[in-house]
Amino acid sequence: MYSQLITAERRKPSSIGDRNLIDETSSDKSRVIFSGPFRRLQQKAQVFSLETNSSVRSRLTHSLEVADYGKLIAYKITNSLIEAGNLKSELQIPFVNIVETACLLHDVGNLPFGHFGEAAIQQWFKKHWEKYFKKAIGENIQMDEISKLMADFIEFDGNPQGFRIVTTLQNPAMGYIGYGLNLTKTQLFSFLKYLRTAGEEKGEGIYKKAGFFNSEKHIVDNLKTTFNRIGRFPLAYIMEAADDMSYCLSDIEDGVEKGILSIREFFEYLRIEWKKLSSNVSLPFDLDLIIDSESTSYNDKFFFFKTKVARSLIEVSSKTYVERHSDILNGKVDQLIEKESDADKLLESLKSLSKKHLFRSREAENNELAGHAVIYGLLEKFSLLLSIPRDHFQSLIDFKNDSKSIKGKDLDIELRLFNRLPAKYIEAYEYAIHNNPCNFALSHDELEWYYRCHLIVDFIAGMTDLYSLNLYKLLHGIKID
Repeated sequence: MYSQLITAERRKPSSIGDRNLIDETSSDKSRVIFSGPFRRLQQKAQVFSLETNSSVRSRLTHSLEVADYGKLIAYKITNSLIEAGNLKSELQIPFVNIVETACLLHDVGNLPFGHFGEAAIQQWFKKHWEKYFKKAIGENIQMDEISKLMADFIEFDGNPQGFRIVTTLQNPAMGYIGYGLNLTKTQLFSFLKYLRTAGEEKGEGIYKKAGFFNSEKHIVDNLKTTFNRIGRFPLAYIMEAADDMSYCLSDIEDGVEKGILSIREFFEYLRIEWKKLSSNVSLPFDLDLIIDSESTSYNDKFFFFKTKVARSLIEVSSKTYVERHSDILNGKVDQLIEKESDADKLLESLKSLSKKHLFRSREAENNELAGHAVIYGLLEKFSLLLSIPRDHFQSLIDFKNDSKSIKGKDLDIELRLFNRLPAKYIEAYEYAIHNNPCNFALSHDELEWYYRCHLIVDFIAGMTDLYSLNLYKLLHGIKID
């Protein structure tokens, strides 16, 4: 089975031959680590935006921790699978590499200011897209088809944006336009946490949120055909489990580091939340023995607590994968940390605690409110580029080679906004409008405007927290660099 699932096939065949699966999966990891979007995660918040305390996690340090958990789970799983004769030993390292790289990638599409940045994009497009579409295209245009595609923005999320980055935007060279990092198909499928397109009917589990935009649906369709699968890819379960256990623990530790709650308060709040979810008086994994120890300082208690929780959840996740192996392969499992288990209730207790005592802190909420204003405000400014007709926007592209292209069109402000857009994203936009890779049934004007929306959002979504704040100040005349 895994010989068909773990392959070296890429969307664009590699120019380097005679590489084995270890080489190919290691190459995927290198492509991610050396990419610009991955580096920018160091200046995107995990919880606390614009943080000056280097001990508090960024999205980059969080992703590294998730990758470490994922690697540990993957090694335990593969050892058991090899022993049971369900995995060839030569596939162990490729298996682990793929999981680790999926974990490194899982937040690569994260926006500046996190979920509030996502909410700002969703709200802006829900309120304004029709107005700007009519300005650019005309009043008397049927909007049935374009309305479906606008779900990409009305349901905007970091997960599909991350998939778009690695498959479409982050071209390493001119010959790879339209292929992104050109990761192996196995790696791409292992990165997909959710399996519905923006705009499709919502469901439970893997259909709860959009996993990819309409602009990348043709890529996902190809993955499903290649592997003859419609359900979640087996290795994606491991990435999800590693992320869940990582952020539940790290968010608490960051809150303690910032002094938002003490370790003593954390233990008290945890027991309160646990009792709401479980009929068991005691916490799982003998955690009460650590918390109630009279001979240990609170700092040591917290260290032993998080170590015990991490080890226990790694064991639970790997055990579920092995024991329900057939169901995992067939996509019939919701998650490795099974619902209503003690492990799940512990994670839910930690999440509830964080929502009540960390995310509602004044510091966290101040950053979220500011972040929403920044992203919404940037969309307001760049909406000028969405209000002009296609030929005017093309004039902005042509200006680089023909300074007379905008003469008499009153595009002075638009040109300066356009000059902010990254060349790679403009290349991806031009490739899409000229090739229509998804075969959308749109007029050329409609198709161009749809991809122009993605171009603007790609730019804003790729910003770091600080860059977006500084650009907001500049465009509003508050501060000039």
